Formats: sequence, structure tokens, C-alpha cells
Amino acid sequence: TNYEIIFKENESTDSSDLSAKIKIFLSSKKLDGLSDVTLKNYELNLNRFARSVKKNVSDITTSDIRLFLSDLSTTNGIMNSTLETQKSILKSFFTWLEVEEYIVRNPMKKIRPTKTGSRLRKALTVEELEMIRDACLTTKERCIIELLFCTGIRLSELIQLNTDSFNWNDNSLRIIGKGNKERIVQFSNKAKFYVEKYLPDREVAPSKALFISQRKPHQRLGNRAIHRIVKSIAERANIDKNVYPHLFRHSMATMGLNSGMSLPVIQQLLGHSSPTTSMIYAKVDRDSIKYEYNKYLNQ
Repeated sequence: TNYEIIFKENESTDSSDLSAKIKIFLSSKKLDGLSDVTLKNYELNLNRFARSVKKNVSDITTSDIRLFLSDLSTTNGIMNSTLETQKSILKSFFTWLEVEEYIVRNPMKKIRPTKTGSRLRKALTVEELEMIRDACLTTKERCIIELLFCTGIRLSELIQLNTDSFNWNDNSLRIIGKGNKERIVQFSNKAKFYVEKYLPDREVAPSKALFISQRKPHQRLGNRAIHRIVKSIAERANIDKNVYPHLFRHSMATMGLNSGMSLPVIQQLLGHSSPTTSMIYAKVDRDSIKYEYNKYLNQ
């Protein structure tokens, strides 16, 4: 008597096994050779899912996933391409859970792809590239622009360059790209000139990183720092389009294709396993289409 028994609910914000399974999944993908950038993207998107759906992985249904994706699209107003990326990551995660026998049924099998549409990428013109070059204030800025364009390397690959990465005898670079794949890319004589000019001006630092911060301890520049540098240069050049590091990769492929470079060579330089992927970066411009049409079909 004189006692009242009240059920106390679990105060834990994450009583499910979802977070633990995400950690195991990421460890598995790391062993598969996925890059740190890809793993970080997986981690951010899956943790967002875990914060929204607080269930054990075996209890998650297709409806749970649809509600999460719908809320993500409505609340955050994300683009369809971003939504499709989230779906792709969830599909990879739940397929892995099914293969590892953590779940019996894969709830992602009923989720259909999002229609993302297709837009032509606006590569830099030769004139715009020269305007960007002229807008560089330092040798360091010019090095970044020249290497991004002439090699077509990814931003993550540019960041990993060291002072000893260059083979000066044949103007080549050994790159470790996506999936830990190694490839050889060429760099131009113009890039060679500015890199050699930049190296003596570079602050002495313990790190072998090619591009480092100005302040001590002179750490390797990251994604955001390179993005800011490229954006500042483009603003000074008054370029009327969104200029970002990856645009130089696309511009290199487009100019190469339009100048007569073969698709297999472009594919090798970009490090693509499929020529279809290379064609996405190397859309033929309108002037080339009109010229070829008038040459062969306008009879």
C-alpha cells in the first residue's frame, strides 16, 4: 500500500542497433577500398537516416524509408539528384545487410529511382580559361588552375599531390584515384613552368604536400580551401558562370574531345572504368555539332 508503480520509458535516444550496423558497414567498405571522401559521404547520409529512423535494422520497413525520403525532400528542399544519392547509399547499405544476413528482406527493393533529368554541363571556353589565368595573383593560384585543367585530376587527387609527385623527365604524374586505382596522367609544359616557379616560393614545412596553408604548421590544403581559392579567382575574372574545381576536369575532357582526342585516351586520363562515364564529362559543344552536321548531312 501507499506505492504507485509507474513504467519508466527508455531515455536513450538511440536504443536501436542501426548506428552499430552503420559502423560495421563503413569498416567493410573501407576494406573494399573506397576512398575517404566516399566513406565520409556514406557516413553523413547514413547517420542522418539513423537519427530519423530509430529502429533495429530488422524492423525497418519500406514505409519507414519512404517517409524519411519524403520528409528529407519536403523539409530540406533538396534537389532530385541529391535525393537519388541518398537512395543509392541506402540501397548499398541495405543490400549489404541482406548479404551479411542481418536482415531477411531488403526494404529498398521497392524504392524506385528518382527522375533527375539531364542538363548539359557548361564547360569553360578558351577565352574564359585565359581570363581565369590572367586573374591569378600568385604563382600558387596559377599552379592550382594549370594542374586542375591540364591533368583533369579530381579535387581529392590534387589535394594529395606532394612535392615529389612529379616526373620531370616526361611530364607525368602517378595518381591514386577512386577505388585505390593507380593511373598515369600528363601535365603540360605550362604547368611545369609554374610548378617549378612555385616550389622555391613555397614555405618550408615538414609536410611534403604540394599545396599547404600559409600559416604554421603549414598543413595540407583541404577541399574547402581549394574551393575558396578557385571561387576567388573566378570572381576576379568576372566569369558569368559557376566556377568550381571539378569544372576544369570537365573542360579538359570537352576541349580534348572537340580537338580530336580519342575517347579511350580521355577515358584513361580521367580514370574512368567505362567510356560512358567519360562521355558525360565530354559533351560535344554546339559549334562542333553544327559544323559536323553541315559538313556531312546538310546536302
